[in-house]
Amino acid sequence: MGRPSLFTQKLADLICERIADGQSLRAICAEAGMPATGTVFRWLESHEGFRGQYARAREFRADTLFDEILEISDTPVEGEAVRAGKPASETSRGVDHRKLQVETRKWMAAKLQPQKYSDKPPPTVPGAEGAAPRIEAIRRVIVDPTGDSDS
Repeated sequence: MGRPSLFTQKLADLICERIADGQSLRAICAEAGMPATGTVFRWLESHEGFRGQYARAREFRADTLFDEILEISDTPVEGEAVRAGKPASETSRGVDHRKLQVETRKWMAAKLQPQKYSDKPPPTVPGAEGAAPRIEAIRRVIVDPTGDSDS
């Protein structure tokens, strides 16, 4: 049996549930019985409801990544203490690996939901609600410092 290519809401729900749980579309589609990524992209183009569902799942994925950051950071690394000047031990490599995991998840969460997880807020669009007002004109006014307006 080949990969599914016909859209079903049941398959769409499964894909979105797994994305919201932190899995990538690429990893999901690599499994037997799942559609190819190109098929999912075609579904996104042709099914508006699925498009919205998929977008929400990606937003939830950022929250899942945030939760994983806390879990990784709060889990102690077992092993021996590392002293300066000595070669890297299993402990220091484990700590370095965890730092990489946390930084990667922070970066992904900021890309998926910049307004919520980015260190820098996304740029505002002029005229959008909450954006700075658009400058329509600049006027030059010359003021007489003596206060004499008859000149």
